[in-house]
Amino acid sequence: MRYLLFVFIVFYSSFSLCDIWKTRHRGNVCDSVLDERRASCFNYEKVEFYHRFSFRLLSENAGYCSGNYGNGRQWYFYCDYSTDDPCSGDGTWDHWTESCVASDRCLLTSFGNLCPDKNPSDACQDAADYAANAFCPAPNTGAGSCANPTAGNPIAISSGNKFESMMDYSNQATLPLTIARAYNSQLRGWRFNHQITLIIGESEIIWSDAQGKGLSFRKLDGRWQLPSQPSVRLSEQAGTGWRLDDGARHYLFDATGRLQAIGDRAGNTLHYHYVNGLLSHVRNQQGDSLRYSFSRNHRVTAITADAGLSYRYRYDANANLTTVTYPDNTVTAYHYEDSRFPNALTGITDRRGVRYATWAYDDQGRAISSEHAGGADKVSLAFDDAAFATTVTNALGKQTTYQFEAIQGRNKVVSVSGHASANCAAANKAYTYTDSGLLATKTDWQGVVTRYEYNERGLETRRIQAEGTPAQQIISTDWHPSLSLPMRVTTPTGSTDYHYDDNGLLLQTVRQ
Repeated sequence: MRYLLFVFIVFYSSFSLCDIWKTRHRGNVCDSVLDERRASCFNYEKVEFYHRFSFRLLSENAGYCSGNYGNGRQWYFYCDYSTDDPCSGDGTWDHWTESCVASDRCLLTSFGNLCPDKNPSDACQDAADYAANAFCPAPNTGAGSCANPTAGNPIAISSGNKFESMMDYSNQATLPLTIARAYNSQLRGWRFNHQITLIIGESEIIWSDAQGKGLSFRKLDGRWQLPSQPSVRLSEQAGTGWRLDDGARHYLFDATGRLQAIGDRAGNTLHYHYVNGLLSHVRNQQGDSLRYSFSRNHRVTAITADAGLSYRYRYDANANLTTVTYPDNTVTAYHYEDSRFPNALTGITDRRGVRYATWAYDDQGRAISSEHAGGADKVSLAFDDAAFATTVTNALGKQTTYQFEAIQGRNKVVSVSGHASANCAAANKAYTYTDSGLLATKTDWQGVVTRYEYNERGLETRRIQAEGTPAQQIISTDWHPSLSLPMRVTTPTGSTDYHYDDNGLLLQTVRQ
């Protein structure tokens, strides 16, 4: 039997070690119960957990640790393993996917990518270089945008991240109970919409949303700010945790960053309930609920809605979601056929048993093609790493080249050449941005410029269309002092005033 050693150092208080045991099937797990709260350290040699969610990785086999602390107190612990390398020296074990990854790829935890240093804008490095880690946000995952466009079914043009989203269930409530999933190839897996979380650090907090996108708040002038989206607000709630407002909804988290509730402006709320650290059920004010079942590896195996509607989820040995079985017993199947990248989604077979989508990847794990059944709608991507540019070839053989820059850690298209299209980004040929990453100007294929101005909250206050031409028009917007809602919009033909109640619900519109 291997021996596991924990050394705990607790500041300002002492504690008792209640229990230690081993439970995991791939290597060891050390668990301790401390003041009825649990910290766990999985599968790795010499991992030091300290000061909230920060890590110091003391060996090449980087690891995953998570923990809670009570009453604002902090502790250190070490977990030493005398265990064989599950990857036999070929790569590094990734707890989240329970698979070996190449040593030159970032390791993913359930909270985010582990970074080589405390600067999240730096690229992740070789696993052997990890030390005094912070978290890497993943701002370029999730659904695309005009500034970071996608091609095909969809693939991020800047990075080759394959993104897929699915809605398994939604009820008819005003703030609906939903079962939604999002896949990101660069996060190597599916994420359910209940997995929204905050990753809490001393000078940085990362909001990991339902699509897997990680956005980094920094503490500036005593406030937590998101430079790329200043209108999104994060505040610490005395004695309870955290509140995040995105303009339409608010999210409540406990002190460790775990989601507790989601609310809208009308006062509708979804409440999240946990048992032994795992989500038990989500309930709305009308009493509707979703109930969750998990495997011993903490993967969702079933979600049951009211009236007994059950959605079942199955996984392969690489932790890939392989099938979803719906209440009518129809099945959607997901394929992972690239042996180089065992978590890369390569195809989907729908509930009729028809394979309707296929993707391929390059030797860096970037998606390079997308097509539907029979080769229809095929789109190919070719990456020029030196130029930070990507050429997209559509189903008709037409090519468009997009050039990017990384601004505040987010990929932004700056120029487009070749074939113009109705695609949001390709509708213009050039873009510039503010220092915080907000769109400053766009220039269309005829050379006509539109300029944008913003307030300190990142909300557009002035748009100058066809700047410097006889056709120039100015659109101005005045905003609610605390909500991301327009109070007055002024155009060359008149103005419109908007009146709201205290919750931000529209009461009246007055046109002048």
